[in-house]
Amino acid sequence: MLKFGFVWNRIAQFVKNFALALCYSIAEDGEFWAIVIPLLVCLLACGLILFAIGMAVYAIGMGYYEVVLDVHETMTAKLDSLSINPDKWIPR
Repeated sequence: MLKFGFVWNRIAQFVKNFALALCYSIAEDGEFWAIVIPLLVCLLACGLILFAIGMAVYAIGMGYYEVVLDVHETMTAKLDSLSINPDKWIPR
């Protein structure tokens, strides 16, 4: 019967050797870094821009929810703005 510990050790050794060989070949080739570093900088910049846009959309969405969609909050605010006692209209 095959032991899984042995298989995982072989897979881990293969991945380690592959990563070391890849790093060694990258370190020898200087042109590779001239392509990879600007690419990584662009990817990081795009990621930060998308993160900022996502946070802005989230903040605007939460503001919209608070002002428009939250029924209890808007009902009380509307009744207060009309100077009507909310206790008469909403049983508590």
